Amino acid sequence: MTKRITSGIVCSLILIAVMFLSTVWPFSLNLSVALVSFFSVYEIIALKKEQKLNSLAIISYIFSAVRPIIGPGVRWHLAIYIYTIACFIISMGRFVKNKKRIPEEQKSVWNVCFIFFLNIVISVALGTIVELRNFGKRFDIGESFGIFLSLLSLGIAWLCDIGAYFFGKKFGKNKLCPYISPKKTVEGAVGGMISSFVYAFLFCFFWQYVFKIYNINYFTIAGVAILGGPIAILGDLCFSLIKRLLCVKDFGEIIPGHGGVLDRFDSVIFVSPFVFIFLHIFDIVR
Repeated sequence: MTKRITSGIVCSLILIAVMFLSTVWPFSLNLSVALVSFFSVYEIIALKKEQKLNSLAIISYIFSAVRPIIGPGVRWHLAIYIYTIACFIISMGRFVKNKKRIPEEQKSVWNVCFIFFLNIVISVALGTIVELRNFGKRFDIGESFGIFLSLLSLGIAWLCDIGAYFFGKKFGKNKLCPYISPKKTVEGAVGGMISSFVYAFLFCFFWQYVFKIYNINYFTIAGVAILGGPIAILGDLCFSLIKRLLCVKDFGEIIPGHGGVLDRFDSVIFVSPFVFIFLHIFDIVR
């Protein structure tokens, strides 16, 4: 417990430092998200027991960092086109190489498909953290508003995780989805959703007080908070399913008490794109 809390505090301080540094040097956020995406894909490749410097690994590492750095647009379409073709070529090469060994043939080709799919999901989803920052800059209410939107999405995901963990330990009795994640409980899930909702409003009040932004649309914030919690839980469960398929407890060990990078960003991968889409549909400012 102590190790988990200490790691959480350290990670929170790093996040705050990155966010405030990005107000001076915006590319620092792009670079930070690219590193998170890179290490997330690295963990997947390591768990699939692929050689860490084979052709599949190298192009996957490069592609994982592309979206957060270059953003959407023609260059992104070119990158995904090249990565797709490269993965198909690698798949065909593996198929031909192992054509007389059926189990190896199927396993090696499926590894390419698995890594390709998750790399696309991870890089696109985490890239929306940067896109939220850029989206916030469109509003003529201060440079910090983009950082506010990025922190809003991250906070909803993480506070849901934190709330679910502590509520589950204190009140958890009814299993939520025992075949996928044995420790998650219904009570913990409810606590997580409440935590993310409370965070969204307290964070808005704080940002409004500090940066004097008074025209935030709280009806939109309520919608983001109410839906964001369940989506965070869904994201956690989906990546728990992947861990069950890979027969591992955590994706890695880089964060003491938490596991790997992907263990901390699994819910963010679902929440951040949702917030980005939601705020393009509903007005965030009055």
